Amino acid sequence: MKIISGIVPLSLNDYPKEVSFVLFTQGCNLSCSYCFNKELISFDGGKYSIAEISDLISKRKNFISAVVITGGEPLLHFDEIRGLCSQVKKWGLKVKIDSNGLLPDYIARLIRENLIDKVGLDFKGNIDIYRRFLQEKYLGENGININDRKKIDFFLIKKYTEIYNLIRKYPDKFFLRTTVYKPDHSPEILYQQMKALPDDITWFLQSLNKKKLENNNDLITYKKNEISDLFDSPDMKLLRKRKRIKIMYDFQDIIL
Repeated sequence: MKIISGIVPLSLNDYPKEVSFVLFTQGCNLSCSYCFNKELISFDGGKYSIAEISDLISKRKNFISAVVITGGEPLLHFDEIRGLCSQVKKWGLKVKIDSNGLLPDYIARLIRENLIDKVGLDFKGNIDIYRRFLQEKYLGENGININDRKKIDFFLIKKYTEIYNLIRKYPDKFFLRTTVYKPDHSPEILYQQMKALPDDITWFLQSLNKKKLENNNDLITYKKNEISDLFDSPDMKLLRKRKRIKIMYDFQDIIL
C-alpha cells in the first residue's frame, strides 16, 4: 500500500539540530482551511510504499541523523509507521513524528516502546477550532454523527485530556506548534492554551500561509509585532513567567 506522498531527502529545518530525511504521509482526520499541505488531506495520491521509503532511508542513513514523519496525519497508518520507526531506530537514527494529537494512544505507545524521540504536536487551540475541521469520515469511524455536537465535544475533551496528560508526563518529548491567526487566536484563547502547557517548555508559533487559504478571507495572519502584543497583558506575563515558557515565532526568532 502506497501511503507516502512525498519526501525531502535532506533537511536542516524539520528536526532542530539534526540532519533529517522527511516523509509525508497521505490522509488526515482534519481538514483545516489554512493547512500547509492541503494536497495531503485526502487519502488518495500515495506514491511510495513503506518498503520503498525504508530502502531510500537505508541508502542515506550514513548522511542523516534523523527521520521526520509528517503529513497529513501519520498515525492514521499506525501499523506501517510503527514498523518503519522500529527499523529506523535499529539504524541508530532519531525519529520525530508530527501529529495533530487526536490519536494520543498511538503516541503513548510509540513513546513507551522507545520508537520515537520527539513529537511535533500541532496545538491548534480550543475545541471550537477542532470541531470545525473534523472530517466526517473520521467521526463516523468513531461512531459519531457530524451533527451531534454533544458527542463531538465529549470526544474532543477526552482526546484533549489524554494528550495534555502525555505532554505533562513526557514534556521533553514534545515540540508544541500553533498556527496563529485572527479571529481564532485571541489573547483569551492563547491564555487558556498556555495554562494547559507544562512548565519549562518552548512554544513555537507560526504565521498563517495566506497562499494556502484559497477563497477563505475570514482568517487573517498576525504580524510579528502583533504576536508580541498578544502576550503583553499583565496576566499573560505573570503566567508565562510562572511556567517559564519560551515562545518562538516562525521557528527562528525568540520573541518572548
